[in-house]
Amino acid sequence: MKKYFYELMMDKRHGLIDKIIQAVLWILSLGYCLMVALTRLLYQKGFLSVYESPRPVVSIGNITSGGVGKTPLVIWLAKVYHERQVKVVVLSRGYGSVEGLNDETKMFQELLPQVPIVIGSNRKESIRKIFEKWPVDIFLADDAFQHWPLKRDLDIVTVDAAYPFGNGHLLPRGILREKPSALERADIFVLTKTDKVQSTQELCNQLHQINPGALVVKSRHVPRRFHNFEGHTTNLEILKGQKVLAFCAIGDPSSFEHTLQQLGLVVSKVFTFVDHHHYSEDDLQKVVNHARKENIKIIVTTHKDDVKITPFRNVFYKETVLILDIELEITQGQDELIQRVLSLRRR
Repeated sequence: MKKYFYELMMDKRHGLIDKIIQAVLWILSLGYCLMVALTRLLYQKGFLSVYESPRPVVSIGNITSGGVGKTPLVIWLAKVYHERQVKVVVLSRGYGSVEGLNDETKMFQELLPQVPIVIGSNRKESIRKIFEKWPVDIFLADDAFQHWPLKRDLDIVTVDAAYPFGNGHLLPRGILREKPSALERADIFVLTKTDKVQSTQELCNQLHQINPGALVVKSRHVPRRFHNFEGHTTNLEILKGQKVLAFCAIGDPSSFEHTLQQLGLVVSKVFTFVDHHHYSEDDLQKVVNHARKENIKIIVTTHKDDVKITPFRNVFYKETVLILDIELEITQGQDELIQRVLSLRRR
């Protein structure tokens, strides 16, 4: 009886703690909501100035935090422009950067070697700096849907088809940066990870109600190959049925694990770190120690993580580390999307 009473009191205590946490998060979310609304109002009413670039600006953003698939879309669009001899420059905020670079900008530099990448939270200064010394037709502004100081000519918003609005609450109670009604500002929606859901019809209807004039494009992330530290590629089929260990520091680690399982890999464990995590040698040593304890010879990670572990690659002297290459594939609306982004080259 005493044990039951104690457990009952503990349950009530945990329930009370949960309610307190929810109340605090609700207050913080309300404060965040008011801050966003006030900031937007100050720019709309002209109390704060908005910079208009000398060349068109295409913004790629979202209204949720982390793991939507924005970076692959930036890369895809930059290639569309570059392949058509349009002089494109990528503007990156460089969130979580060390010595001016973060994981996303390093990926841009590796996958877009012919495209200038300008890093800085002040997009106005980034544009001025590059425009003085580089011919530019188009600016691609990464993560700029909420960047009020910069006027955009086209707002493209990525929406995770499997988890579009989280729990419906703003940060930090939920994952929303803005309320879904903010999507009325968007010109194009790119639905990502559409292969993870049975149907996107309900989401498309919801987006159409918010913004009936916006173009809706559908996409998925397709694994193409593995490559090692030396750049040698491996066919996806070769690892089918093999036991592997994985690690990542991305916005949606469950999606990475799911992809590996779909490829037929036997995933023993996934070491997950927060998005934009700066790896230490100790972090990677923990991964290696587990692999050796379980006698696992193959470790898999993402391209975004690979660019951050370069100083510590010697940790894996006994293991084979393979990096999964994933590319964005437009499954519906590709021609319309290309037409819209190319039509901006008019100044």
